[in-house]
Amino acid sequence: DVTGADTYKADGAFIKASAYDDVSLFGGVAADINGDGDHEVFYPNLYDDDLIVVNYESGEDVMTISTDQVHYGLIPDVSTLGITAGDLDGDGVPELIGTGKSYTDGAEAPEFVNVVKFAGGDVEDGANYSVSSIAFPEATGQGFDMILQEDTASGAWEGQGVFAAELEIPARGHGIAVDPDGKIWYQSYYATDSVEVNGEFQPVRVIYVLNPDGTQADFSPVKFAGTDTLGGYSTVDSNGNPAWEGRSGRGLGVATDGDILVSAFNTLFKLDYKTGEGKASSGNLGSSLTAATSDDNGFVYVGFVLPGYPVKVLDGSDLSE
Repeated sequence: DVTGADTYKADGAFIKASAYDDVSLFGGVAADINGDGDHEVFYPNLYDDDLIVVNYESGEDVMTISTDQVHYGLIPDVSTLGITAGDLDGDGVPELIGTGKSYTDGAEAPEFVNVVKFAGGDVEDGANYSVSSIAFPEATGQGFDMILQEDTASGAWEGQGVFAAELEIPARGHGIAVDPDGKIWYQSYYATDSVEVNGEFQPVRVIYVLNPDGTQADFSPVKFAGTDTLGGYSTVDSNGNPAWEGRSGRGLGVATDGDILVSAFNTLFKLDYKTGEGKASSGNLGSSLTAATSDDNGFVYVGFVLPGYPVKVLDGSDLSE
């Protein structure tokens, strides 16, 4: 039970990410997939690619969680490191979109995405979902390898070529989001730019912002959020000497007001989707984050990569706890 801010009391149920319990569920998404006004939460399982759903029925206390709400192995072979949702075909029902293993098990970046379609009925019944896999066109090393369009005759999804092919968008993407104006925000896991600190250039992660026509937004790339650098910060080493600590790109989300939520290692930033300017920072939340999400009341939710850290619920206006 949740008895207070970041305070929990076990009720006998042990809810864990996997049989090994050495990695958190991360990269999940909240979506009202059955249109009943309540959001379901879907998470991928790193070890078996299956999707887990967290679902509360009407009248259930959302401040408690047990095996009645958490359903493992709902949809097999979908994704490992993250999932998102979007109404790709415009029918009013969001699809779930995920992909395969990336850096786990020494694998190369996957060359496909999986699209999960909900057919209606019980959201806790895996038989009500279907999964289709869409292969990327041949990788070019530039731009985004695909956009999707449904072939209405066959019901299949097809690659539509390369988006923003003329731009050298860095690989190893770890976050992507679309704002209310249709701009595409992209985050790499690795440093792709630099800032000058005390006369020396230090590597930083930045956010690339593309207009719907594939050109870069005027304020792209985004390096700073107010006085903070998104991709790193000044600190001191064990000997007390000035040092630089990088923040790896950990995921992007869209807040209820349309602003962009940037997970930069252990810190969450909120950027104005119209200007790219920083609006809020959570400060150090304690460990490596995953992509954040937001509910209809404006609260922001963010989880952690490693076990032992409960999901944080933050005020959407200033990202305070």
